[in-house]
Amino acid sequence: MNGPGRAARRAAPPHGVRRLARAAALAVALAALAAAGARPATAAGITVGFQQPTLTVSPGDTFLVQIVVSPAGDPFNAFDAPIRFDPVQLTFVPTSPVSAQRGVLMTAACSNTFHVFNARPDSLQITLSLLCNQVFVTGPGTVYQVKFRAATTPGVTTLRLGPSTAFFAAGFLVQPLVRHEMVVQIGAPASAPPRADDAGVRLEAPFPNPARGGRGMVRFALPAADDVRLEVLDVQGRRLATLAAGPRAAGEHTLAAPGGLAPGVYRVRLATGSGAVRERRWVALE
Repeated sequence: MNGPGRAARRAAPPHGVRRLARAAALAVALAALAAAGARPATAAGITVGFQQPTLTVSPGDTFLVQIVVSPAGDPFNAFDAPIRFDPVQLTFVPTSPVSAQRGVLMTAACSNTFHVFNARPDSLQITLSLLCNQVFVTGPGTVYQVKFRAATTPGVTTLRLGPSTAFFAAGFLVQPLVRHEMVVQIGAPASAPPRADDAGVRLEAPFPNPARGGRGMVRFALPAADDVRLEVLDVQGRRLATLAAGPRAAGEHTLAAPGGLAPGVYRVRLATGSGAVRERRWVALE
């Protein structure tokens, strides 16, 4: 009998071939699972910046700058980080040996690293990878450190991590990535020539206060156009959010806080290019 059922049976592959096909499919699935296991799960990502939001140094001083991952985030074992700076205000000071610039968070986990460092007049390019098998770090901690010399005249400048900054886990890009900058005040603000309009800089208490989850409004006033930075800090002085950065016109300004803060006590800080600094206490509730 040559019906369709018999033809279908003749067309079916032998049992041994089917078994090999299932084994091959299983191997592919296991390989995919292994690759997925090597990739970090999507979670908090990584927040990276410098040791503090604002650093005050004396004119002509040599000082240490640390690249810090904080708080703890997703695991990683490699990163690329370009540091951008103003060569008029800051000069890179080489460290010998260059390997001493590697941060303790990385070297404590694995002393065997792939390390490339290049310095230019206005930027530093850093590549650092852990070469120990299946070794990852999460922070918080210092991943790299360099030295700078401040200009001999008072001023304010900013250190930034460039847009090509990236962190990796077993070759996979870790995201999201949040970058913070650091303002370097050369010379104490009080030592700079005073400006008559400093007294008119005003930062009002955030409202409501306390606020649920840190959701609220922040109002400040400037007597004249100025550069400003308005930030939310934790009690250790670590920057959690930047509400404003850049030039602002004279007058009152009201901004919304992003929320998402854990219950606790925080500080809202306003710093202007003219040297004025104002702070207010803020309490977040659940």
